[in-house]
Amino acid sequence: MAAVTTKRSITYIRAVLTLLLFLLAAYNFPTMAEDMRFYIYIYLVVLLASNVVLIMTGDEKYEGTRLHYIIFIVDIIFLSLGTYWLADMDFNFFIIMFLTIFMCALSRSMALSIVIALVANVIYLYARYATGGGADILIQEKVLLNIPFLFVVALHSSFLAEKTADEEYQKNKLARSQKDLADRVKAIDSQMEYSAKFASDVYDAMPQGVIVLDSHGVVVAFNTAAEAVFNTKRNKVINILYREVGILGDVTGVITELIQIKSAIKGREIPAMIDNDPKKLKVSAAFVMGRERVPEGVLCTVEQQDTGKGEK
Repeated sequence: MAAVTTKRSITYIRAVLTLLLFLLAAYNFPTMAEDMRFYIYIYLVVLLASNVVLIMTGDEKYEGTRLHYIIFIVDIIFLSLGTYWLADMDFNFFIIMFLTIFMCALSRSMALSIVIALVANVIYLYARYATGGGADILIQEKVLLNIPFLFVVALHSSFLAEKTADEEYQKNKLARSQKDLADRVKAIDSQMEYSAKFASDVYDAMPQGVIVLDSHGVVVAFNTAAEAVFNTKRNKVINILYREVGILGDVTGVITELIQIKSAIKGREIPAMIDNDPKKLKVSAAFVMGRERVPEGVLCTVEQQDTGKGEK
């Protein structure tokens, strides 16, 4: 949408500039030298063709200010040649034109461009008068023909400056948003890391062995008591599908049964052979339910029972 608005504004500004140059050419045509007319024809055809090319240019090309800078420079060249050939472009006008560009660039506001153009025209007329233009300067045709071009220059340069300022503002706003987002992500990551560490500490504080699976059946928690029961380190179990963890033995069957019957299993006693050491385990398993009462994982606790070997 912004690109379409930019294209429309540039098209309007160039239309005014083109119309002024065509009117100026038509006004000066009767008094123009024969050899000069050919160059003016070529000049006007190129000017008109440039408008057609810009109108046919896709809207996406008007994103940003790069194309507008090119158009602005090309239009300054068109305007300088036009006023040199068709009006009375003296050194005063040339200096005032660039003074107008400078002031409009500082203002960065199209609303102020008309005021700036008026001030520039007053300065131009005074400069012409002070350099010997005479008291009748306000009725000199070639001097008056230069005045509209300062308004076009003011509009063009103010529009470019305003768009540049807006683009810079949007970039800074995006940079701030990206920084805020990065800070939020960092804070969330830190909170998630803390929560995971806290949950791990809670599991390790429990006397029973704790095995937690995610919704895909992958082991995501294996506490210190479980390490002692199965005589294995958690890093050999974490992130592995529970059915592929051979050390779990018949505990795997209890979890599979839970998944099939969809009902919690409490205090199931099963025998286990761990590192050639027979053990009796008491296993409980239940679903971890989400907010919408949908299973999001499995919680399994394992307690090692006394086998009675030490009894007399």
